[in-house]
Amino acid sequence: MNKIHQFFLDFISAEEIAAKNKRLPDLKLYNTSLTHMDSFLSANLKTRFGMLHATEPRDENYYEKCKKMATVSPRFLFKIDKINNKESGTLYKAYTSDINSDKSYFHCMIAQPIENTFQIIPRFTYGNGRDGYNKNLWYNSGGEEFDFDKLKAQEILRLIAPEDDDESMKMYFKD
Repeated sequence: MNKIHQFFLDFISAEEIAAKNKRLPDLKLYNTSLTHMDSFLSANLKTRFGMLHATEPRDENYYEKCKKMATVSPRFLFKIDKINNKESGTLYKAYTSDINSDKSYFHCMIAQPIENTFQIIPRFTYGNGRDGYNKNLWYNSGGEEFDFDKLKAQEILRLIAPEDDDESMKMYFKD
């Protein structure tokens, strides 16, 4: 679990750096940091984190507004589940907050081993789903399709509790 834990920490750091560099007029710096962040993601997730490669600088007003914004803060990584899936082999579900967020569940990313590293293959978001009912659930927000509820943990690494939300706390302690 140490390797997958470090992988998700490295992704979170790469995402934070790319988000910070997006606020700067240096396109080469931003695009390079975004390419590094994208190296953690499957091809169909590379545009699903709110950042695209830039071909020209934004309006100067954008950069002036960015100077007045709060600093970018990384996601919280709450828990990682190890799953043995018949179809896909070993998978890891990482429960995180959103970037610039409080300590509550918002995203879950699933990674699988690829050669000597890992790759994030789908991402789920917690909230009112697309089924037309007003209930909270995990729904796919990019990447490969999985039945989220059927991916049961065989091993759990609890890191920090999502203490800003009662529902997130219940999920955190659920096996």
